[in-house]
Amino acid sequence: MSWSLGGLFAGELFVLAARPGVGKTSLACQFAHHAAHRGPVYFSSLEMSAAELATRIACGIGWVSNHAVRTGRVSNDDCHELARAVNEFGATQLWIHDRASLTAPDIRRAARRLAKNGLRLVVVDYLQRVCPTDWRLPRHEQVAEISDALKGLARELNVPVLCLAQLNREIDKTPGGPKLCHLKDSGSIEQDADVVAFLIRETEGSADTENTAAELRHLRAVLRVANEWGYLPKMPRIRMVKEPQKLVRYVTPEHFAAIYAACDAAQRPQSKVYSAADWWRAFLVYLYMTGCRVNEPLALRWDDVSLDKATAVTWHEDNKGKRDEVVPLHPVVVEHLRKLVDFGPMVFPWPHHERTLYVEFARIQRAAKDEKGERIVDLLCREKHEHTDSCHLYGFHDFRRAFATQNALRLTENALQALMRHKSYLTTKRYINMARQLDGAVEQLHVPEFLKTG
Repeated sequence: MSWSLGGLFAGELFVLAARPGVGKTSLACQFAHHAAHRGPVYFSSLEMSAAELATRIACGIGWVSNHAVRTGRVSNDDCHELARAVNEFGATQLWIHDRASLTAPDIRRAARRLAKNGLRLVVVDYLQRVCPTDWRLPRHEQVAEISDALKGLARELNVPVLCLAQLNREIDKTPGGPKLCHLKDSGSIEQDADVVAFLIRETEGSADTENTAAELRHLRAVLRVANEWGYLPKMPRIRMVKEPQKLVRYVTPEHFAAIYAACDAAQRPQSKVYSAADWWRAFLVYLYMTGCRVNEPLALRWDDVSLDKATAVTWHEDNKGKRDEVVPLHPVVVEHLRKLVDFGPMVFPWPHHERTLYVEFARIQRAAKDEKGERIVDLLCREKHEHTDSCHLYGFHDFRRAFATQNALRLTENALQALMRHKSYLTTKRYINMARQLDGAVEQLHVPEFLKTG
């Protein structure tokens, strides 16, 4: 967002609009916490109490599940992370005003008092909850008066004002995403705001060409059957979506060896039975040599594993294929799993926030070195977006692609499909065709006689 807008500029009113439950407040908390490291930030919360906001911010800093805190299901490590987060949060200058009946003049007075100490940001959560000064006015005029007052506040104090706003229900009926006309209760908000940003939750597969093409193939198959059975007089022509043919990125054997050796850099999870390095080596070997998705081993229980028979059961509720499967385990995988045997129910317990799993994996990759002692995992990212360090690191799904790529010519098509558990056989076929095309192809190329050596 900072890359798109260039930041939040002083004297401007920024409106962040979304439907309820999408994450407006969470994003505003991140902005406020970041700015509070540089100076006072005034956060006017008309929907949540100061304690709720502080808890949410602390959980975000420590990467601890807010739901776990609310239900009291936090581990010892989570408590340590929360303590560290509270200390960090306490060192910032974030002032939370959580009175539910604030008016625009109330917000202005509070912000002006903090402006004497160099106010950095004003956050209002949210516009439609601010009380009007005149209840007799029509609702759209009340909201227009509030937005005009917030714009005036930004100009007066020369600070950015981030104001959250609700979208009306018409957005659910309109294709193409939210528009300015979907701002709730007023048409003047977009006139006063310098920037209006919409926060939306993408539906599954909404921007995925591959998923769209798969759905069209399924639709075509259904229509063909309907035509054969006489329910459809004529088979309609369906225009398929052309899928971009991108190179498959997967963990190479050289990189896997370096990442395996770098697992000593892991700090989590902690156990009295095994080290964090043993946990990660077993986890990565399991991914690399079974082709499982990352959620499957994390849901694996010791009751579902037989080390003697070298098998593991993945249940339909834990895998994308929605099928109960018995996964054969290579002896190397079994050898690594034996190091993790303890009295707990889970094979790969991770008693931390899910995001910390990816943070720890990134730490391991950064520690991976080549023979010269230089960082070896530094991948090229060709996507058109603001690049971060994670763009140049592997994801867990790249282990699954490595399994398919490395075994495409070693296994039969049916065996590879059974192990990969792809929803569509065409996905497995694509890996096999790619491996066949590349395998030994260079050696078969024509070489002019005068260039041949020996």
